[in-house]
Amino acid sequence: MDPNWRCETDKYRGSLWEYYEDRFIEVQGVGTRYWSEGSGPAVVLVHGFGGSIEEWAWNIPALARWHRVVALDMPGFGLTGKPDASYTYEYFASFLNAFMDALGLSGSHVVGHSMGGAIALNLTLRHPGQARSLSLVAPAFGRKFPFAMHLLTTPLIGELLFRPPSSTAGIAAGFRALTHKEFRYLDITLERYLRYQHESGHTRASLNFLRNYLTPTGFNSRMGELDRFYDQNLPQLSVPVFLAWGPQDAVVDFDSSRLLRAFLPNAEFWSPDPCGHCPHFEFPEEFNDRVLAFFSRS
Repeated sequence: MDPNWRCETDKYRGSLWEYYEDRFIEVQGVGTRYWSEGSGPAVVLVHGFGGSIEEWAWNIPALARWHRVVALDMPGFGLTGKPDASYTYEYFASFLNAFMDALGLSGSHVVGHSMGGAIALNLTLRHPGQARSLSLVAPAFGRKFPFAMHLLTTPLIGELLFRPPSSTAGIAAGFRALTHKEFRYLDITLERYLRYQHESGHTRASLNFLRNYLTPTGFNSRMGELDRFYDQNLPQLSVPVFLAWGPQDAVVDFDSSRLLRAFLPNAEFWSPDPCGHCPHFEFPEEFNDRVLAFFSRS
């Protein structure tokens, strides 16, 4: 494969890369945007922090050939509502559980990236039976996160630093920080993300989520509770697990993958190299093939 193919986005328009019709449903009183494509065994896709459905646009076309694929914007992000909520993993897991019930998705393959990976993990542990299998893409796990994320939890400073960018150049810079090498998203994607970050309530929800677990200098008691929850429940996780993680991940330290694998010794593990925080769209073709094969065995 041409190592530079990821920069040739026009080459893949309408084949590998695709956007779909926005649909909306009310879940726990929150207007929720989602995409639903394909038919067959269901797959639910959960985006990462600051993300939206669009981050799966490289994956849905391939997955939807064999599966019913449903992706949603979680509360606080994208075009889903921004309620006055706790924005803890427990809250997100409860919301995702209700969303899946509303669309008849119990027993789905659940795929989550970063924050979405931790949400998918919490869903599976807190609501047994919802997930048929669990695919975790660089999930937020462990206690090694960038200093900038801690800094954002400082009162007032967080609000100052987390102001939405004024142009798509700021969004592009964010994607460069996520990936090992510059990943050139299509202009329409950058424009959508810029719009979403300017949605009323986005900054508040984002900072509330971070402040639930991080402090300017470390972690708070809620993170300790989450650690104990994992210690008690991860060894009993019974569904098949696929884990994808880039060695050059600058958001969730790669060492955290070793910590999680110690809890999940039977998990299938894929680590494309070089790769940053987003294996599913840094190496979408290989990711799609691997996760489809995992689904077929689960």
